[in-house]
Amino acid sequence: DTACYGDYYQWGRNADGHQDSSSDTNATQATDVANAGSDFITSSETYDYDWAHIVDELGSTRAGNWSKTDGTSVCPMGYRVPTEAELAAETIGVANNQDAFASFLKSPSAGYRNYPDGSVVDVGSWGSLWSASTGGSRSRVFYFVSGDANWGCGYRAFSQAVRCLRD
Repeated sequence: DTACYGDYYQWGRNADGHQDSSSDTNATQATDVANAGSDFITSSETYDYDWAHIVDELGSTRAGNWSKTDGTSVCPMGYRVPTEAELAAETIGVANNQDAFASFLKSPSAGYRNYPDGSVVDVGSWGSLWSASTGGSRSRVFYFVSGDANWGCGYRAFSQAVRCLRD
C-alpha cells in the first residue's frame, strides 16, 4: 500500500521538507546541519556520499540531533530515533520484507531516495529503517528485502524511513 510509505529522511536530518519524495534536489553540501534547507541534497564520492560531510564528517552532531526528545528533530516530543541496539531488539524475528510489514512496526517496502539524483527506487522490493548509530563515515541501517533482513552501513545521503521510539 503506497499510502503507508511515509517520508524518506537523509540520515541525521530534521523534518525540513527534504523528506517528501517529490521535494526538489540540489548538489550543494549543507553548511549547517540544523538549517539545511528544504531540498534533498544529492551527493557523490567527493563528499563520501553524505549531505553534510563538510560540517559533520563523523556524524556526531547529527546522531545527537536524532537523539533529541524535545520534538525539534524528526520525532514528536517524547520520542527519538532508536540506536542500532534498540532497533535490533524491536526487529528480532524479522527475516525479510514480509516479516517487516507483519511486525508491530508495520514497515513497508517503500524503497529509498537515491543519493545521486533523489529518485525513489526499489519501491515494493526494498525497505529500510535508519538508526541513530554511526558506523565510521556511514550510519547504521536495518534493511529488508524478499529473501533477507540485515544490518548495514548506509551512505548518509540516502533517504530512508525512520521509526521513532518512545523515550
